[in-house]
Amino acid sequence: MASIVDDITIIILSNLPVKSLLRFKCVSKSWCSWISDPKFELSNARRQQRGAISLLYINDIPSFLFMTENIVFKDLIYPFNKIVPDVKVGRRFTLGCNLLGSCHGLLLINVEQHIFLWNPTIGFCTKVLELDDLTREGNIVVGGLCFDDSMNEYKALLFIYSTIDDTKKYVIVASLKDKKWRKLEFSHYIPSVRSGVALNGRLHFIQVRRKHDLGHYLNKNFYIRPELKCCDFWAWKGIPPFGELIYFDSITEKFHKFPIPRGLIVGLGVLNECLCVACLRSGGMEILVMKEYGKVESWTSTYVIKSFEINPYFGYAESLFMTEDGEELVIKVSRDQVVVYNLKDDSVRQILVRTPTVCISSITYVPSLISPQGYNWRDKQHTN
Repeated sequence: MASIVDDITIIILSNLPVKSLLRFKCVSKSWCSWISDPKFELSNARRQQRGAISLLYINDIPSFLFMTENIVFKDLIYPFNKIVPDVKVGRRFTLGCNLLGSCHGLLLINVEQHIFLWNPTIGFCTKVLELDDLTREGNIVVGGLCFDDSMNEYKALLFIYSTIDDTKKYVIVASLKDKKWRKLEFSHYIPSVRSGVALNGRLHFIQVRRKHDLGHYLNKNFYIRPELKCCDFWAWKGIPPFGELIYFDSITEKFHKFPIPRGLIVGLGVLNECLCVACLRSGGMEILVMKEYGKVESWTSTYVIKSFEINPYFGYAESLFMTEDGEELVIKVSRDQVVVYNLKDDSVRQILVRTPTVCISSITYVPSLISPQGYNWRDKQHTN
């Protein structure tokens, strides 16, 4: 009987928010043991409400904000000055902090040549990788963090491109356990890759069209309606997908194309634990959700956004999360702004805007209790 009661208690706990679980660790040794179990942590992370984390550079000084499902901003403690020993207090702008990816409540952060794994919810932070010769002659276009459940390990994926030497463009991956970067085969145009959405053990990316390709297509297929300030198609039928959706399989470490609806794909995200894309449509931008993962016929239209403020011709629009009441959608529009779209009255309000003194980088985030062990960079000598 005691075992049944314990099982029921664990099920109830696994559905509670992280903030409550942190307090409940103090209830008893049993509760602390249950909540600290890695399997429990992972199960709980999958049940948490999505929000977003934004990295802001204000006059070259970095800071992090967490946006809750109720669109409430909370300041996060910037941890990296204490971790990188050669950085002096007061010169944080020299760190070159870069937000690479998110998975299970963990953030992958690039600070100069160091890469950290950070869970801001519980304060866990550890150095896991270093950039080496494969990355020093190029720029990181986009990155990602994913979980290989077959090996029970996290992997980091980086797209590298040099603006000086066009031949230096490649994709690299490393397990956070063995810490060895490996080059991967990748046949797509790296500078046009966007996002890095982790779902079902895979990392999903969108390859947007280059401006000159898209401009030629626009001239032939649709015109601008000045009164609406948006694009309108002459004939949609028969038009192929513009922009490709690809995914990285964390187990096989190979890339594959993903089935997408027809249209001009300009964004990627996750809504209600389903993959979603943003497509330019007649009179606005349409959000489609894949109800059954991997099945092209399950793409379902959910919203059509008519506002020109979030209708990117040459950029992208990424759905970050839906608010808790289901009435508003938070969207990242290119690198310029984060906006809130009201599903009822079709209104838009800006909440974060890029300015000459403020730079913005935002990513979907799910709070969790996870603090994986065995990834610390200091343990590297024991794995070689």
